[in-house]
This record gives sequence, structure tokens and C-alpha cells, in this order.
Amino acid sequence: MINPYYEQILILTVINIILALSLNLIMGYNGLFSIAHHGFMAIGAYGSAVLALSFGAPLWLAALVGMAVAAVIALLIGFPVLRLRGDYLAIATLALGEIVRKLWPVLPEQYFGGAIGLKDIPQFQARIWANVPVSQLDQALSGPQGWMIRLNGPMNLISLVITFVLLLILVGMGLWGISRWLYRLGERTRLGGRPLVIAYWVVLGVGLLVYYRGLLGFAERMFWFDRALSRQAFASDQWALFLLFVAVLFLFTWVVMNYLNSLYGRAVKAIREDEVAAAMLGLNTFRYKLINFTFASMWAGLAGSLFAHYQLSISPEDFNIFKLVDLLLMVVLGGMGSITGSYLGGIIVSWMPEVLRFLAEWRLVVYALTLVVLMIFMPQGIYGYREIRLIPTWLRRRLSRQGGEVA
Repeated sequence: MINPYYEQILILTVINIILALSLNLIMGYNGLFSIAHHGFMAIGAYGSAVLALSFGAPLWLAALVGMAVAAVIALLIGFPVLRLRGDYLAIATLALGEIVRKLWPVLPEQYFGGAIGLKDIPQFQARIWANVPVSQLDQALSGPQGWMIRLNGPMNLISLVITFVLLLILVGMGLWGISRWLYRLGERTRLGGRPLVIAYWVVLGVGLLVYYRGLLGFAERMFWFDRALSRQAFASDQWALFLLFVAVLFLFTWVVMNYLNSLYGRAVKAIREDEVAAAMLGLNTFRYKLINFTFASMWAGLAGSLFAHYQLSISPEDFNIFKLVDLLLMVVLGGMGSITGSYLGGIIVSWMPEVLRFLAEWRLVVYALTLVVLMIFMPQGIYGYREIRLIPTWLRRRLSRQGGEVA
């Protein structure tokens, strides 16, 4: 259904979102400028890969061990490091990330691969199908292999539409977020909110009309429209792997939402607002910062495990300073202290180089300039300290008013 190249980018996007959301727990929700996240990703990746390669452990167990190792190391390192603040904390965590990267080549090469890294890492097996005609679907579902079904015919179009709609929703989140920011900017200036938003949508619409052929070409390359009705749905193992990773992402998001609404999450946000005031109210600020740092690093380890078992080879250079820059851009661009912003930042940073590929060698220049402009005019990010509202404000007010009348 989807071009395998874009399937790969989708999977890496999911991993990037997990990394961005876990880093946002430290930077956005706790207010700590920690830049060692790529190090904990490397710890999870190497821990899981070594366990699976050298000891033959099941991949699910290897991933859990990678998470646990990252959490334990974060806990041990957090004791001295989190007593620092501001620039001192940033320098200490940056040094930590680089120490972790330089550590792998000096560890036993038979386990960690030296400077070259590890290859032939076992891959997650995510199969949700078997070659079964639609006419035999009922019989297959009742059989012992009924959970492995590949559907033919109409399901190709259904899966195509579902994927296309999901991508439109994600793109719409970014466009609507920029519109909201322009409205607030216009209200603070003499331009006015509504004229600025109207001009934004007009310019965007004109741009789409001018460049519609390029967009259609990109969509055709990605979705393979000419083959969508002739190929079998979910035609590669990558697509099943993508669904597995999305399930992990949604589980992580659910855990984070519950964590932020718990005692620990509220304490972390109170420390972000004013650590001195939180301490005066009786909170053990160091304890909550350590718990939050360990919790976020644990999920970075999981992202590293997923990355290792998808790429099938890792090296110390996969977790260098450029990976750290990407992580910081995801958090700051999407929005600090926002789950929606973490999703959006991960999507933008993962896909913008591909969307701008038609510019050839100039695409990286435009990519960098776009990010610089957004950082200047949107310092809190697109969804900084806000979440997307699934129900419009006017509808929520109307429903609450009707509920009050009924009561």
C-alpha cells in the first residue's frame, strides 16, 4: 500500500515521537535542561542488542532489559547530576552523553562490536497476516492461524483511506497550531488577529494551488495509488512493524497522561513553575526530579531498543551530537510541556527533509532557515504548554450550557 521507503520514515517517526515525548518530560514538564537523552537511547539500544545477539534472549525481554538498564544508570547518575542547576546541569549532562558515546568502542568488542558497532541484530517479527483469499476468510479466522490474516480486495482501499486520513489529521494539527499562534500574535499587535489568520490561509491556499502537482507527485510516490487496488493490503512486514510501534507509542502516551495527572506529575510541574515555592510547601524537590529523570530515561531506552531491532545494525555514531540536536528541535519546535507538541515536533523533524527533497541540494538550507524563523517567532513552539482540543471551544460551552439547563 505504501512505498517501503516512506514506511521506513513512518517507523522512524514513531521512534522520534517517543524520544521527543520522553525528553519533554524532563525539559518541558520539569524545566530541567538535560541534554543526555541520546546517551540513554544508546544505552537502551546496546543493552537490548547485546542481550539478543550474544545471549539469545527473546526480543521483548531484551527490550525490557534495555529499558531497565537505562533507568538504573539514570538513577545512579541522577544523584550527583540533578543537584546542579541551569548551565551547570546542561554541561554535565552533555558530557554524560558524550562519555556514553565514547564508551562503546572501549568495551569488549566481542559483545559491543567496537567502533564499528553491532550488525545482524534480530528484528521484531510483527506479522498480522497470512495469504488467505477473501472467500476463505471465515474458515481462516476459525483456524489455528486465524490471527494472521492478510486481506485482499476492498481492504486495500480501506487501509489506504485510513492511512491518508491519519496523515491529514497530523498535518492539520500543525497548520491549525500555526493559525492559532498567528491569531494571538495579531491580537498583541496592531495587525489584528482575524486579518492575519485570513491572510495566512489565503497564502497557504494559493501556495497549494501553485504547487499542487508537486504535492500530487509526492502523494503518488508515497501511497502508490496506481497499485493500491491491485496489491494486497499491508503488503510488507514493515507495515505490521509500524502498527506494532504505533501501539507502543499509544501505550506510552497513555502512561504519560496518567503520570502527569498523578501526584508525581503535579509535583514535577510545580517544581517547573517555582522550585523554591514547591520546597517551601514541603515537596522533596530532588526526589521528584530524580524520579522524573529516571522515568523519562527509561522510555528513551525503549526507543533505543526499538531503533536497534528495526535498523538491525547500530554504531556509536548513530547517537552523536547531531542526534541530540534533532531531539532538541523536536521538543522546542513542537512545544515545551505539551504532548501534542511532542507528536508534532517528531513529525516535522522527521518529514521536513523529505517534503523539501524537490529542492535538491537547497533543501537542507531551507529546512534550517525554516526552523530558525520558527524559533525566533515561536519561542515556545507551536503547541507550547498547550494541547490540541478535540472538541471546539464553542461546542464545549454549548454542551455545558445545555447540561446546566437540564440540571
